[in-house]
Amino acid sequence: MDIRKFRPEDRQQKRELHLETIREINSRDYSEEEINAWTSFDPDNSVPEGKIERWVAEQDGEITGFADYLPDKNTVTGVYVHPDHLRKGIGTALLERIIDDARDRGLEYLECESSRTAREFY
Repeated sequence: MDIRKFRPEDRQQKRELHLETIREINSRDYSEEEINAWTSFDPDNSVPEGKIERWVAEQDGEITGFADYLPDKNTVTGVYVHPDHLRKGIGTALLERIIDDARDRGLEYLECESSRTAREFY
């Protein structure tokens, strides 16, 4: 597994992973209405480039997870792992990469508003 910076050509795979994870994993903790609202929102269009740091986990050319954070707000906006790759250390590796990047920038803390599903992870 390789953790690397997000590239524009990753956008489609990242979006598909995001939607699949919400529908398969988060649906255990949220209603259908909440899931539909969540999946209608595209986070890649919500923050201007340059304001967000994005990382992906890649294995054999497949994106298996991703993590985003806003350094100027000290905020982790999400860590997602494909349902077929859960509990393999991917989410932890992505979060550690964000923490390392934040330390390199001199940030003293990070915060995160977690989904019900991911609360234990953070």
